Amino acid sequence: ELRLATRLKHPHLLDCYSSEVGFEDEEDEEEKYLGLAMEPATESLSQYLAKRETLPLQEVRNIIGQIASALVFLHRQNIVHRDLKPENILRVGEVWKLADFGISRVLTQGTSTKTTQQIGTPIYQPPESYQGEIRPGWDVWSLGILLQQMLTGSHPFSANTITGPQLMMKVMMQEPEFSEGLLDDVLTILKGCLVKNPKDRWTAQQVLDAVQPRRETVPSIDQLDLSSERPGINYYELRVLLAAKQWEDADLETAARMCEVMGRAENGWLRREDIERFPCKDLKIIDTLWVHYSQGEFGFSVQKKIWLKCGSPTSYNDDWLRFGKRVEWREGGEWMGYRIVIQNGRQASLPLGHVGKIQGSSCPFVGLAGASATVSSLLSRKNL
Repeated sequence: ELRLATRLKHPHLLDCYSSEVGFEDEEDEEEKYLGLAMEPATESLSQYLAKRETLPLQEVRNIIGQIASALVFLHRQNIVHRDLKPENILRVGEVWKLADFGISRVLTQGTSTKTTQQIGTPIYQPPESYQGEIRPGWDVWSLGILLQQMLTGSHPFSANTITGPQLMMKVMMQEPEFSEGLLDDVLTILKGCLVKNPKDRWTAQQVLDAVQPRRETVPSIDQLDLSSERPGINYYELRVLLAAKQWEDADLETAARMCEVMGRAENGWLRREDIERFPCKDLKIIDTLWVHYSQGEFGFSVQKKIWLKCGSPTSYNDDWLRFGKRVEWREGGEWMGYRIVIQNGRQASLPLGHVGKIQGSSCPFVGLAGASATVSSLLSRKNL
């Protein structure tokens, strides 16, 4: 478990830094203990639910999406967690992360394996677990149980009122009982997760796609080269910040790296001619990272589509005002401050720090009203 935990790195897996082996008594090596250094979490999903009982649909979609993305990562490496439950989902800041790999299983051959041990948490175990079969679908079944619990506080097999043997019979023989009032798209996900035959059950990727539909075609970044066209510059820190959905820090990092690429780090802002000469490779890296980690919400290419629909304005005119409103930089007839735009975090509003001047931890505009030439120079690039 220690070795597995420390080598798995994903934005929605609890980060485990290192494992340690020590001894209570230096002269008696049999009295050893094992330790794991992990990032601190504020609470578990179990504790969070205990205070609220049920959660709003949008919040549930967000949580399910984050955990599903972690499962996609694990399953691609043939790892089955096997103990997905609220106690093992921890909150780090505003991000939910999957933890505890104590009974995880690595499928060394094929897509399934057998076990003679009945371990796990009964109310989250799928039918095949009672037959000693381990597949990635085990985790998807658990995710379906969790989905209904967060929305309604109930279990699809009345697990709160029946004993272990009764639960096993229901899970093996009966169809799940879905709460009334659930939306059709939620029922579709539940039915996909709770198919008894694991070969026909949804995958974690299908769950992720269902709860977080992609508004844009999200490019793959598994093999993306994050090194700049300029020697000594890269976008690894930007990827880390975007993966953690730290939008403001990511926006500042974007602006800083863009200025560094064009030799404008001391100035802290870019001129129109800098934008026109900005390397194509770097522009594509930045846009790909923003579009990918925001699920199509943010990115230069997202802004460009709106800019084109607004008449491709290149100067301060009615089209530019309409564009500013569409990307949520204007409200009530006024240009908004940087902090307000960041806090709102609406579609296509980011990135935008490249048109401002970086000063410490803030990035106020040098005047969005007058930034039309700089922004239009960027959005008119053919490689977006």
